[in-house]
Amino acid sequence: MSEIKYSPPHIDWEWVAAHVATISEVEPEALKADGFDTAIVGIVQQFNKHMILYSMAKVIAILMDRDGMTETDALEFFEFNIVGAWMGSYTPLFLQDY
Repeated sequence: MSEIKYSPPHIDWEWVAAHVATISEVEPEALKADGFDTAIVGIVQQFNKHMILYSMAKVIAILMDRDGMTETDALEFFEFNIVGAWMGSYTPLFLQDY
């Protein structure tokens, strides 16, 4: 696997807050990945459902920066605890963008 290269851009907290609020209003059942609001890249629609879309690269970068994990540990944690946490049809989605 190639090394993940992610350079975090300026975080527009107003954009994040507005989109998280929007998804909550549009789709109250949509679930969030706690602690990863800055990894939100959009809202995905499937038929009449809306779900939050996260950047996998940003989630991995957060785990490495915030939690001090190595890339290998962050990937393993992500696969087992985040992607592997199926919570129903409104479970968040993750874009493999690295």
